[in-house]
Amino acid sequence: MNREFSSMIPRHNVKVGIGWERGAAAKKSTDVSQSKFKSMLIYFFDINGIVQHESVPPGQTVNTLFYLEVLQRLSARIFRIRPDLAKNGWILHHDNAPAHSSLACP
Repeated sequence: MNREFSSMIPRHNVKVGIGWERGAAAKKSTDVSQSKFKSMLIYFFDINGIVQHESVPPGQTVNTLFYLEVLQRLSARIFRIRPDLAKNGWILHHDNAPAHSSLACP
């Protein structure tokens, strides 16, 4: 059964009242504080779902060398879990981040 990717993204339920005036609804106050832990995640997905996800280690910069290692692991995983794609060929589409547009070759 295929699920749409958007259905896999966690969402927060927000109730909206029709006809409410500004300030009429009780608001919950929250304190804004800096996070003690930050994590960067890299996800690769296709129409069938997530192919691979990686967590970038704390303090690691996503530079050319790191991204090449990620792409090598992605290629190996595609051959393992999506053999039809590996046999027929596949195309990777990503944004224009500096590590993604580097001229370095593996």
